[in-house]
Amino acid sequence: TMANILWIEDDYKRIKELGYFLEEEGYKFIPAMTKKEAFQILDERKDIDLIILDLILPEGEDVKPIDPYPGFKVLERLKELNINVPIIVLTVVRDIQILEKLSKYQITEILKKGVFKPSELRDVVHNVLEKPKKY
Repeated sequence: TMANILWIEDDYKRIKELGYFLEEEGYKFIPAMTKKEAFQILDERKDIDLIILDLILPEGEDVKPIDPYPGFKVLERLKELNINVPIIVLTVVRDIQILEKLSKYQITEILKKGVFKPSELRDVVHNVLEKPKKY
């Protein structure tokens, strides 16, 4: 069966470039370019198998105060909805304190933007999705 990947990232060019690698492997990806869009998809769809998340993305709505890392709100929403799927964080963030905050959540893998190769992302996705699920 085709796995559905929710890809939360505001750089559509990046989604297209990297998504091509994943589609070749038979994965289907659903892009969300803002936090708001991601929330809508998470509320509507119950067939997401994996999430790829950027920590820095537009809110998609007017939010005060301005939050530099709306990706954390997505992680909170996943907890609230009790959605327990693997999460791969793709980020330019190098700030140790911010990255340490990720340890509160069940993150499968963190890949640093500008460093990882598309084949690495493909391999991580493959390993995560082809692993037998633990219940």
